[in-house]
Amino acid sequence: MSLSSFPERSRKAVALRALQMLASDELPEIGLHLLSSASPSSAALAGATAADGPRDLSDLFDSALAELGLELPTKLEAAEFLKRIVAREALSGTLSPRAAAEEIRLIYDVIESELPRERSLGAAFGVENIIGLYYSYDDVAEPADVLRIDRDILDALAEIAAHPDPA
Repeated sequence: MSLSSFPERSRKAVALRALQMLASDELPEIGLHLLSSASPSSAALAGATAADGPRDLSDLFDSALAELGLELPTKLEAAEFLKRIVAREALSGTLSPRAAAEEIRLIYDVIESELPRERSLGAAFGVENIIGLYYSYDDVAEPADVLRIDRDILDALAEIAAHPDPA
């Protein structure tokens, strides 16, 4: 199912949930976004708190999706969406280049086993340059070198961000 089926404000959280990268205590936020639809479970989820426990929150979330006829996106669809969101956040200055590269590396780690094997780390997901640059931070101490890596990461992220989201 496409992420475009979800309210726009909830798409990032839904994609993170599909990758099991969203804590259960953040699910009520998605419930708030789903409230515009008539679903008893989304209303219950929106009113839930962390005290309700991760299992109860997960069950309410799953029930709300079922009542609304929604399904989580596949891991690969969620990862592609998040890759573009992270790239755009870095380009807007919301995330530093280093933080964006780390987030993309974490997303890649979740889906790596679902991708075909390639010669270089991240190639099948189109992020080999970003992952390589991320690890190169470990090898530099000079501020000018860090700024060069930041610029190179931003250039690579600009290419990713230029791809439109699927309809």
